[in-house]
Amino acid sequence: MMKNYHIRDFCEELNYTDIILYIHEEVDLQALYDRLKADQVNHLYRFDSVKANRLFYIENCDLQDVDNREVAELFDNGYSVLQLRKDSNGFFIKVPDLL
Repeated sequence: MMKNYHIRDFCEELNYTDIILYIHEEVDLQALYDRLKADQVNHLYRFDSVKANRLFYIENCDLQDVDNREVAELFDNGYSVLQLRKDSNGFFIKVPDLL
């Protein structure tokens, strides 16, 4: 069973979590950019690359873009990919309900 985990602060909650986010095609990219800026994520100049491949993660409170060559290396280092979506309550990822 999966449940929605709503992200309250991208920088605080996803910094150094080894989670790569894949942005669902229905997510408004400008709304995501605005939210990342509001959450004080740095290096937003990388967002153009994020728009191109819809993948990113956060380390050192910096936006990290992901290119196709890098994905395999990140997987080998324990990273996981989760889909980023948005509903009326904000941005969320689906996580296993293990308990």
